[in-house]
Amino acid sequence: MKNKKSKKKSLIRTILKIEIFIILCIATVIIFRIVNQARKDQQMLAQLQSEQEEITRQGQLKYQAEQKEIKEQEELERQEQEQRKERIEKIKKSLPAKFDMRNKIKINVEHQRNKPFCLYYAQIKAREIALNYQGNYDYDFRKVYKYLQTVPDEEAGNRYNISKFLKESIGFDDIYDNPNHHLETIDLKCELISGKPLLIAVDREFSINMGADPNGNWVGHDLVVIGYDDTKQSWLCLNSWGPNWGNNGTIWVEYDSKHILRIVALEEVNK
Repeated sequence: MKNKKSKKKSLIRTILKIEIFIILCIATVIIFRIVNQARKDQQMLAQLQSEQEEITRQGQLKYQAEQKEIKEQEELERQEQEQRKERIEKIKKSLPAKFDMRNKIKINVEHQRNKPFCLYYAQIKAREIALNYQGNYDYDFRKVYKYLQTVPDEEAGNRYNISKFLKESIGFDDIYDNPNHHLETIDLKCELISGKPLLIAVDREFSINMGADPNGNWVGHDLVVIGYDDTKQSWLCLNSWGPNWGNNGTIWVEYDSKHILRIVALEEVNK
């Protein structure tokens, strides 16, 4: 009887030991998995932090490079402005009483005929004169003037199609994207002498006196300033109504004329 009880107790102890062992094994596996996952999480976090630090570093390098480029560009623009001011000051000291760009280059007079495109003619002619004044005759402006004759009148306000043609044919589209509207008369003269024609717009009254259709639906007319004369106190303006109009296609507009809507100078013309 005693042996049976003893064996039973021994069996129970053995079973308990086995259960405890199994529990310990399970606990060990669980702890191992927890520790291993924690290690993986830590490694992943470290990797993410490293990647974030690299992204931040690259971003800082990019920002520093961009800031450096901006500063270099600003410095370049500053130097160009200083050089331009020096050129203007030199010109001012020897500013002639009269000036005519036709004394240096040949300037053809265009004819817009009945097309409502005076602005385009003036802008394109200004660019042509500016480039020719620099000795650049690489662009075929004749085909541009011919093209304008083929554009329907209703397309006058559609800058996209015309600009697209200009870009494809002669490499530029908008001429006066950054015009300088705030120059004094003496500065405008300096622009002219440096080879940059001006764009001038006169009002409806002046246009009608020039011979424009008084019944037309327009507010003014655009011309190109190619010279000046202090004795006349006037700008020499090139029109786009053919060489038989006015004085070989030109007209004088007084410096302080109340009919001037605007007069602007090219910011830059690249060769």
